[in-house]
Amino acid sequence: MRTLQTIDDNAWSRQLILELQVQTASYACSSPKKTFLYKALGTTLASCQDVVYVKSQLQKFLKDTDYMDASEREQVVSILAFSAKGHLDLTLSTLEDFGAAMSKVQVSGIISLLQDFHQGRRGRTHRALILAYSQIAVHAPQTQLLPRVERDITRRVLQHYMSSCQVLGITILNKDLDLKLTLIQSVTEISLAIQDADGSQSFQFTYKEELLGYMPTAFHIRLPLSHISANPF
Repeated sequence: MRTLQTIDDNAWSRQLILELQVQTASYACSSPKKTFLYKALGTTLASCQDVVYVKSQLQKFLKDTDYMDASEREQVVSILAFSAKGHLDLTLSTLEDFGAAMSKVQVSGIISLLQDFHQGRRGRTHRALILAYSQIAVHAPQTQLLPRVERDITRRVLQHYMSSCQVLGITILNKDLDLKLTLIQSVTEISLAIQDADGSQSFQFTYKEELLGYMPTAFHIRLPLSHISANPF
């Protein structure tokens, strides 16, 4: 990323972003080389100062991802996380817009929504976004994280978790073990990111009690809280 910042040429960065996208199509989804290319793509987006272009690319990745495919879910999370190194606010706002669009259900779309639910598409999308937020926390500049970690990251994680437990606004008993483990992983990552952030010694994490409340009641998983982090808050 330091090399890209030294070059400081938006036109060159945009061309590199396009070339990286072309190159990713040459590898199988599970290829380590493809994983590396997506990290490079996110890093290049982070260094590009054409914010309109960066936002359009992030929107495109979020929209075009096949959330039924585990590799594609991991790739879009990687792109968002590395992009946040240079564009934290932009990445968070783009992710928020995408999540808000998911929650808008027209009457004509109810049948499609139910079909998506039964196929697991919406659940997998919510899980990907939960991990995207916590990975953004991990990769965010340490000087910028704390003012955003509650309102713009943790609150969104909980919203996506609760949305995964609802069908047409009705809360159901969710037995999706992957969703439960995803929330634990996300809380762990956010906690560790807070520990590493500048000013963490005096930071009061107001979501502590709420998050701890979800662990024994929502999961039905006997997992010691020490496994979440040694000193999470």
